[in-house]
Parts: sequence; C-alpha cells; structure tokens
Amino acid sequence: MKSPAELFHRIAARCFASYIQFVYRSSQVIITGNRHLLDTKEKEKFIYTFWHGDSFCFYPAALNKKVYVLTTKDLRGDYIASISGYFGYVPMRVPDKNNGGAFFLKIRKHIDRQYNFAVTLDGPLGPYHIPQAFPFAMALITKHRVLPLTIRVKREIHMTKRWDHYSIPLPFNRIDLIVHDPVRVGKNDMDDDFSSIRAEVKRDMEDYAVKTVSNQKPI
Repeated sequence: MKSPAELFHRIAARCFASYIQFVYRSSQVIITGNRHLLDTKEKEKFIYTFWHGDSFCFYPAALNKKVYVLTTKDLRGDYIASISGYFGYVPMRVPDKNNGGAFFLKIRKHIDRQYNFAVTLDGPLGPYHIPQAFPFAMALITKHRVLPLTIRVKREIHMTKRWDHYSIPLPFNRIDLIVHDPVRVGKNDMDDDFSSIRAEVKRDMEDYAVKTVSNQKPI
C-alpha cells in the first residue's frame, strides 16, 4: 500500500504531465538547429543539457526516446522522478554532491543500455545559469557528447522567487527548441575543471542569435 506522500506525488505528477502535454498540443512548437539529433532514429546517444528553470518544458521534447533523467534523492527529486516516469523516462537518483564518486559508478553501469541522459546544466541548486562541472564529467565517463538545448517560450510565468526563475509555459503558445552543436569532452578539459568548455556552452546557450535551419516546421 502506497503512503499518502507517494500518492500525492503520483497525482501531482499526473497533473503536471497532463498540463505540459496540453500546452505542447495547443502550441506551435518549432525545433531549429540540429533537430535530427532528437529523432528517434538517431543512433548516437547524448547527454541532453538545459537550464534548470526550463526543465518543465523539456519533458515532451524527447518523447519516445530512451532517456535516463538524473535527479536528486530528496523531495524535489521525488516530483521530478514521478513526472519523468509519466513520460516514459527512467529516473536515476543521485545525491546533491559527489559522494565519493559512488553515483559515477552507477552511471557507468548503465552506459551499455543505449540510453540518453538528461541533466540540468545549472542544477540542482544553482547558481542561476552557471554551468556546473557534473554534466561534463558525466560526458567524459560515458563518452557521450553533450547536446545543449535552449528553450524559448513566448508566453510564460516566471517564479522569480526561485533561484532558477522556473518557467511555466501557458497554453496556445509558441515554444522554440534550439538544438545546439554537440560538444565532445576530452580528458584535457579536466585540467581547468571543465571551465573553458562550460563557458563555451554557456555562450551558445544564451546566444539569442543562434543558427537556425530554414525549414522551420511545427512538430
């Protein structure tokens, strides 16, 4: 028998998932850049990265893809895990900070299962829009390339009191999903704690004048 907390998480996750699905179905969703890399036929596996405040909009973006969603072992992570499960993703629970590399070993065990990974760049606790080293360390271990995703929503509500300025999109909207060039992480990037490559990805993520493809089509 499920506890009241588990039942609440399940109900809340279903409500959140139903809402974001309604938003996507009622909105014009345009994918630009390397949109083919999100195709279900794409054989290469990636580490999807995006800002923590845009995570609500991410869930439908990789639908029908095999994705491990990394989330923390706390109440916040419980919600994310529940929503991830609703969309068919597999939540992978990790501690907030490196616990002696234990969760890197857990990640390594799942590399051969041909799944993509999804992790927020500036999560789980910020600072806002400052890429953390963890996604790039993951890329080095898994040998997956980092695939940065920028999400732009025309009409949204920002939760300004949260550190991540969490974005809740409104229905009947326009959602732009920009798929940037994949980034390969090498051992030499560890020399400066991935700071150079983190700065490079941040520039691409926050560049409003990103390259777009000419054939923009709603999904």
